[in-house]
Order: sequence, then C-alpha cells, then structure tokens
Amino acid sequence: MRRAIPDLVADREDVYSSQQCLAIPETKQALPWTTTPELFEGLPYSDCLRILSTGRRKEIPSSNVIFRAGDPNMIFLMIEGRAKVTQVTSDGGEVVLWLNTPGQIVGSLNLASRTHCTTAKALQMCKVVMWGLWTFEDNVDRFPGLFRNVMRIGARQMNDLSRRICEVSTEKATPRLARGLVRLCDQIGRPVNGHFEIDLTQEALAQMTAMNPYSVNRQLSEWERQDLVIRHRSIIVIRDLQSLKRLCGAVA
Repeated sequence: MRRAIPDLVADREDVYSSQQCLAIPETKQALPWTTTPELFEGLPYSDCLRILSTGRRKEIPSSNVIFRAGDPNMIFLMIEGRAKVTQVTSDGGEVVLWLNTPGQIVGSLNLASRTHCTTAKALQMCKVVMWGLWTFEDNVDRFPGLFRNVMRIGARQMNDLSRRICEVSTEKATPRLARGLVRLCDQIGRPVNGHFEIDLTQEALAQMTAMNPYSVNRQLSEWERQDLVIRHRSIIVIRDLQSLKRLCGAVA
C-alpha cells in the first residue's frame, strides 16, 4: 500500500510552515487517506511535503459553501468530508457535476480559468488544503510530476463531463438513473451485509441525473418493488447492483 501524506498542520496555525513540514518525522499521524491522492501520485515524498508547505488548511462546516461560481480560482484538496459541485443550467436549474471525497480535488482543476465556473458545497464537515492559483501554478512549474498529474486529472474531468452531458442528452431516464447509482456505488458506496449503502438524498440524486425528484421517486419505488433497492430517509441501499448495471448496459 502506498504511503499516505502525513498531517503536517500545526495545531495553532492555519498556514503550513515549510520548516515545520520538513522537520516532522514520517511517524507523524497520517491523513485519513487509504491511498495517496491522485494529485501526488508518483511524486517523491519530499516533493509532497514541499507542495503541502505552500498550502493552507481550512475547515468548512456542513452545508457551507466552499466556493461559488465567479469566485477567484483556488485549488482545494479534500482531506476529510464530502462536497457536491454544482452548475446552473440554462433554464435556471441546478445539476450536480461531481461528488468529491477525501483525496480528491474539489471542483474542476482548471488552471486556465481565473474564476470558478461551478459552486461547491460541503455535505458534511470538510477539511481541505487550499492553494491560491498563483501559488499552485508556481508548484506546477517547479515539480514536473505535479504538472503531469494536473494534466491527467484535468483530462479525466473533461472526459467525465463530456460523458455526463452525452448521457443527459441521449439516454432515457431509467438507464440514466441506473447509471448514476452504479457510479455512486463506486464513488461513495459503503458495503453493508452484502449490499451497498449510498448516503444521498433523492433530491441530490435527481440533480446528479438531470431528472425531476418526482420521476426519481417513482422509479426508485418501482425498483423497490423489484427488490433492487431499499430507501431510507437519506440513504439508498443497493440490493442488486448487477441488475442495475444491466439496466444501464454496463454488463451483458
């Protein structure tokens, strides 16, 4: 297993100190990532410390906005918690583009934009490391491995967004909802007694699949009768993941 990035934030300071970072032994308690964040994939341990030393740690209470569309662009790396990233549609609606979990960049990693084009909101208490755009660009120039990872993450995000747009434009509601649940199982699904639990409201699920809440509720009710899912207040239990994959064409 790859070594996680250590927690190097001083108790009384919000800003990382370069001298403190490099002096902390590797036995210091690590951040709660099971694997190295994609942003630091393949980087030497010392480079990770130096990049972290230029960032700032911040805690965002649940339901608070992390950034809004139009705010100056900053780079946020999730340490703990979960956030949703949304964008306003042409008809004034709101669609959820991503759910961000620990180890992920919050929102779009777009260094060409001076402002955010999306809005991110904490779904639970979040801890992030944040960099101003100029500071982060300096790091990208200094560390070739970081530049490589930024390019890869940006390309993947563009591919994901293009695929989402294609799904919304071409797929019918039932396979689109099934695909959304399958994707969420991979992202935030929690195995429990042979099933998967997804902590998400039906309203958020509707936003993620560009459907209205009534249609989502009706389809989930039908799947509940077929014993594919079970609904609780803000949890959806996936009882038959393979059947959902067949509905969206993910398996033969």
